[in-house]
Amino acid sequence: GAAGGGGGGGGAAGWPAVFEAARTVFHVPVGLSADLGTRADRVGFWSEVDVMLLRLHVPPALDPAGLRGRTRGGVARIVELAARHERPALVLAEGLDARERNALEAAARDAALVGLLLR
Repeated sequence: GAAGGGGGGGGAAGWPAVFEAARTVFHVPVGLSADLGTRADRVGFWSEVDVMLLRLHVPPALDPAGLRGRTRGGVARIVELAARHERPALVLAEGLDARERNALEAAARDAALVGLLLR
């Protein structure tokens, strides 16, 4: 499992100790969640966590081509961000219908992701 926290900007002071304490107490990898947009880019301490939990928002009512493009682009951005920080990534996606879920699963199928968490 992974203990998560809210993403955010700002300095990293104190976070390494918090993450290490969580690992010691819970004996699990520690993850941090952030929205894929600019918020994920502002997290200054990705190197301190064990897994990046990135929220991908899929706008409703996209046509099939737009849906494929949006999900492929989002997954590619997550893979790039994870590679840049040398951390595995888990995609968080909420409230998807079957069509959106299928598009996201197809986009992530061959990507270097820990996995998808679809709720």
